[in-house]
Amino acid sequence: GAIDPDLKLTDISRESAGFYSLRVRNEAGETDRDPTLLTVNLPLALVSDLGDVMALVGGSAKFGVEVSGSAPVTYRWFKDGALLKEADGAVLKLEGLSLANAGSYRVEISNPVGILRSGKASLDVVAMPEVVQAPARSPVLSWTKTDMVS
Repeated sequence: GAIDPDLKLTDISRESAGFYSLRVRNEAGETDRDPTLLTVNLPLALVSDLGDVMALVGGSAKFGVEVSGSAPVTYRWFKDGALLKEADGAVLKLEGLSLANAGSYRVEISNPVGILRSGKASLDVVAMPEVVQAPARSPVLSWTKTDMVS
């Protein structure tokens, strides 16, 4: 009978990766083809997501995610929906914070299989209180108890 010339694999897993070769045989003889590498790309899964951060003006803040899945993995960070062009790793570190850095952050992670989006995390930037005017000097009053004599 006829044999299907195509190799069809189902239920592919990481263990399915490797070299596959083909041997063809008939009454006239046989021939082997060079092995072909099968690469199995796994989808991304979020191992740890973003968390909210509070930091001081002038300080630093750090957001980070951890993912599993096939490489290569790329990261695109967003603040309030706008792409942060200078940020492209699993960790976003912000230095010299100002009140303008406060907002909502998220990261979009991709690999050859697809795209994964983190949850949103807030960065709250707070300023230390400062004295803008010293209190006016006021006289100190002291009271002493005296015995009343009649």
